[in-house]
Order: sequence, then structure tokens, then C-alpha cells
Amino acid sequence: MKKCCNQNDEFEMNSIPAIQYIKRKDLNETKYNTCIAQSLNSRIYAFSWYLDTVADHWDVLVYGDYEAVMPLPWRQKWGISYIYIPAWVQQLGVFGSTTLKEHQIQKMIDAIPKKFKKIDIHLNEQNFLNHSLVSARTNFLLKLEDSFEEIQKNYQKNRNQALKSALEFDTTIKFSSTPHAILQLHQEFIQPKTHLKNRDLDNLIKLLSTLKIDTDVYFYESWYQNRLIGGAIFLKSQNRYYYLLSAVNDEGKKMQSMSVILNEFIKNHAEQDCLFDFEGSMIPGIASFFKSFGAKKVNYYLYHKPFKLF
Repeated sequence: MKKCCNQNDEFEMNSIPAIQYIKRKDLNETKYNTCIAQSLNSRIYAFSWYLDTVADHWDVLVYGDYEAVMPLPWRQKWGISYIYIPAWVQQLGVFGSTTLKEHQIQKMIDAIPKKFKKIDIHLNEQNFLNHSLVSARTNFLLKLEDSFEEIQKNYQKNRNQALKSALEFDTTIKFSSTPHAILQLHQEFIQPKTHLKNRDLDNLIKLLSTLKIDTDVYFYESWYQNRLIGGAIFLKSQNRYYYLLSAVNDEGKKMQSMSVILNEFIKNHAEQDCLFDFEGSMIPGIASFFKSFGAKKVNYYLYHKPFKLF
């Protein structure tokens, strides 16, 4: 099977037609998913089966013979088409198996059809673009290659204190085979504070039931006296774990449920040549929480082009 890109060549996008806009129904799924899988900046969010579940609609910009691709989730309102960021999708942008340069990313963005009157895209961390319409977003990554003891040495003092205080409570971590209890807890205590809609949670349920064979899912639950007080959902694709969703009630916050769950997850997956992707946050308190596990701050990028009818 042809690789996504020639490792020795830099795509310059000078040939005609260099970039094509391909509708989802006309997409060569095999070539597209191969390009995503072999990309240096591969992300689970970009695979066709993932976007089929979480996006209202999506099409793709394709360079050459699927040497680089840029998925474009879109929807319509009042007959006007626009590109948006679906729930459960942190980073998209341009994917290819060579290091992408700014002018290449810009050319892909410039090729977005004019029918889209507003554009919001989260570009991945390898898609740096110095542009007035681009702003940095915050993510946190933790390398899991060291032993758990070595990783834990980099925890901040406040996180170790939180884990120590959690020992005062007789809580139990359980591993569930279904996400339903966690999602119910999320819907009751977390969703009202977010922009998530019920259909977003429905899409997540569908996603978790259609995961591909090379993708793993983990459901961690925290229990206290036969009551669920916290939970989290993690995905793994290739060499990356994703912290997809968390849920906690007031009791769970008091008992440091999320600290315990994340600590347990890190412990169970240490000494792997993998990254743990916290999926970041622009909320200072949450960002500080992720950082306290020794995670390193990295940027990804928001490209925002305001609505313009003409």
C-alpha cells in the first residue's frame, strides 16, 4: 500500500491539481486512514470512523494522492454552511508524514471552499501558524516511559498532598465494562456547567460502541460506601492515551476522586513508550491540576475566521 507521503520529499503544493476538496461520500477511506495513521502528528480524532460518529458532516482537503489531508467538520444553520469544532474532537488540522511548514498549512487553509462563511478549526500542535486569525490553546502531555516511581517524583507537592489526604477515605477504584454510570454522573454534575448537549453525549455513546479493533477504551470508577462518586473515560490509539471525559460529584471532589483515578491510570500504564494526553484546558484551575501530575504544557492552535457572508 502506498504510504501517506514520501519521507524524503516535502510536498510543495505547486502541481495542478495539488489540493482537492473531496466530499465524504467520495473519500477513499483506505488511503485517507492510512495517511492519518502514518502521520507524524496522527490523532484519533481524525480517523474516518471517529468523525463519522461525532461530526454532523465532514469533508476533506486532500493534497496529491492522499499525501496530506485536512478534515473539515461542517454544519448548516439557516442555510449557511460553516466549519465547526465537534464535541470530543480536540485537534484536527493538516496531517502528513513529513514535518509540515507554515506555508504548507496556510495553503491548505486557503483552499477551504468559500461556501463556508465561518471557520473554527483546532489545528494540532505540529500545525504552528503565525497568523492574525490563529491563537494558541493549552494542552498537557505526560510521557509514560519511566517507572511509576520516577513519574511520581515529578508530581507537584500539592498533588502528593491531595493523594495522601484521599487515603483518609475508604474509596475503591473499579473498572467497568460500560460507560453508562460515568455518563449519568457527568450528565448530572458536569454537563450543566458546560456547553455540551444531550446529543453530544449520545454521539459519545455511539463512538464508544464503534471503536476500531486497534483502539482501546478504559472506564475507571471511584466508589465510596456503594456510591459512585467519580469516573473517567480513557481511549488509546497508537502510542497515545486520551483523557476523554471525567465525572465527579461534590462528595468525589472532597475525597479527591479524580486525583486518585488519574494516579491509578498512570500507575497502570507506566513503563510504556506512550504519551498520556490530558486534552488540556484554558481554565487556569484545571490546567494547574493537569500540570501537577508532572505533565508538560504544549500548544495547539485555534484558527478562527469570523462570519462573513460575502
